[in-house]
Amino acid sequence: MNKLLIFGYNRYMREAGQNLDIAKKRVEMLRGTPVLLRVNEGRNRINCYHGIIEEVYPSVFTFRIDDIDKVKTFSYNEVQTKNVMFLRPETVV
Repeated sequence: MNKLLIFGYNRYMREAGQNLDIAKKRVEMLRGTPVLLRVNEGRNRINCYHGIIEEVYPSVFTFRIDDIDKVKTFSYNEVQTKNVMFLRPETVV
């Protein structure tokens, strides 16, 4: 029996035409500036962090959180799939 697979719109999949180079350039442009980072950590857990992008590496970037002086690492794939979003610091979420 043949099954017909129909793929619908999934907002968590990457957008057509984007690649990791575009996500990396976006992160490099924000390096050193204060941003609000909105992170989807799964199972309806969304955290927001104030801080700066500290370092940019070939496959990941580091983000220093202001309040607790902790460093978190994220991949460009998370930016591309919108699990990590950059917002203006004055934006209320």
